[in-house]
Amino acid sequence: MRLFRYELMTICDPHLHLIGYEVYRKTERCYVIKWGGKDKFIRKNAKKRFAYETEELALINYIRRTNFWINNFLEPQLRGANVGLVLAKELRAKPGRQV
Repeated sequence: MRLFRYELMTICDPHLHLIGYEVYRKTERCYVIKWGGKDKFIRKNAKKRFAYETEELALINYIRRTNFWINNFLEPQLRGANVGLVLAKELRAKPGRQV
């Protein structure tokens, strides 16, 4: 059995990469895969999992993860950067400022 996870590869041409992980042990409540040379336990009933049973579920999870990342990290960071840029331009435009 295999579990799947999508990741964004940005080297050269950006594309989604489907990674398949071989399940080498199954229990009643979790799957066990090798990840980074170590065992990774993936609970069967968890809402958020590292990898999924089907490619479709893995794609749905990739979309959910990416939307979360954009909404909770990237957009606030961009808003903060824009505010900082406006403040810097206002400070630069003040006559007689000392640097």
